[in-house]
Amino acid sequence: DKAYTLVTLPFERWLKQIPEAFLNRLDWVYLDPPYGYPGLQTLLRQILPKLSSGCVLIVEHGRSDKEMTMLREFHTAHCQHCDLHKQIDCGDTGVCIFVVI
Repeated sequence: DKAYTLVTLPFERWLKQIPEAFLNRLDWVYLDPPYGYPGLQTLLRQILPKLSSGCVLIVEHGRSDKEMTMLREFHTAHCQHCDLHKQIDCGDTGVCIFVVI
């Protein structure tokens, strides 16, 4: 009974096109920004409070010290809103799987 829609737009552009209340209806969000993307932490801070409890937020990222530090700082600052369920490392790519509380 569920319908799924795959959106392949830059997230910031898609975010401007949808009603804000739509975010709390999502089951999961997969973000694959360019490695070293300077706006990632801002984007995560924008969307996290709008996602409903149980939503899975998957963030692909580079494994540079800068990106790893940013994701750790993000999780520490927002651990009351999300759990880091799993972190997967594959070469120079990492994936963080957060679950919204």
